[in-house]
Amino acid sequence: MKKHIIAFLLTAALTSSAQAITISNLDDIAHRVVFEQPNGIKTVRLINPGEVFNSLRYGEDVYIEGGAGNRLKPYALDDLVIWGDGNIQLQQRRKVGGLSR
Repeated sequence: MKKHIIAFLLTAALTSSAQAITISNLDDIAHRVVFEQPNGIKTVRLINPGEVFNSLRYGEDVYIEGGAGNRLKPYALDDLVIWGDGNIQLQQRRKVGGLSR
């Protein structure tokens, strides 16, 4: 029985991490990235230069705090990039079935 519970928990952990979005900061400075829920609740994450941040928070508005107002609404498995001009953009969108577009 213990083996079944451990296998289930391991499978659940691996499955949920596979649904993460990725944000890569290619700029020379750190940026504060805001995740904003539809009800207005915000979570802010500092992403340092060269850092790759994985988040399970998809389906919310994502933008750079104090930036030009470029808002994205990433889906599961999306790759976002912060470019040298401080702009955040969608780099790659993958369908849950594994295909890219």
